Amino acid sequence: MKKALLALGGVVLTGGILGMSFLGGDTDPKDTTNTGEGEESVEAVKNEQAEKTTLPVPTSRTVDIGSNKPWEYMDAQAIIEQQNKGEVIYLFADAEAIENSISGFSTSEPVEGAPITKEDSAKSWANYLQGFIQGTEKYYPDKKDYFLKLSEIKVDLENGNFSEIPQKIEQAKLLRN
Repeated sequence: MKKALLALGGVVLTGGILGMSFLGGDTDPKDTTNTGEGEESVEAVKNEQAEKTTLPVPTSRTVDIGSNKPWEYMDAQAIIEQQNKGEVIYLFADAEAIENSISGFSTSEPVEGAPITKEDSAKSWANYLQGFIQGTEKYYPDKKDYFLKLSEIKVDLENGNFSEIPQKIEQAKLLRN
C-alpha cells in the first residue's frame, strides 16, 4: 500500500512539473524563449546601455559670445531659451570660472544703495548655474555627483543661504576632477 501511494505521488509530482513547464510556470529567468518577459529584460539592458553611451562633447559654442563667459554676455533666461533651441552656450570648460564666480559672489558683502539686492543677484546666479547644468550635464553621465552638488548650490542661491556655498563649491571641484 505504501508503495502504491509513493508511486501515485511520484506520478502526480512528475505530471505537475511537466504541466507547469508547458503552461510557463517553470521558466528559467535566463530563458527568454518561453514568455515575452525576456523581451522586456533585453529591452531594459539595451536602455541601460543607451544611457551609458555618451554624446559627442561639444568643444565650441554655436553662439558667438566673443571672449566672454556666457553670464557676462547674455541674460540667464536667454541662455536657457537658446539651449532649448539646440544651441551650445555653455562648455564644460566654463565649470571652474562659474564655480569661482559664484563662490566669490556668495562671500561678497552687499553693496549699499545698489539698485539690486544680493538676494536678487543670487537668483540670477542660480539661473546661470541652472543653464550651465542644463547645457553640460547630458554630455557627462559619469559626473552625476558633480551635477547634484551644483544643484544643491543652486538651491542655496535661490534661498539666500550663502554661508555654505564656498564649501560646497570646493566639494564640487573635487567631484568635477
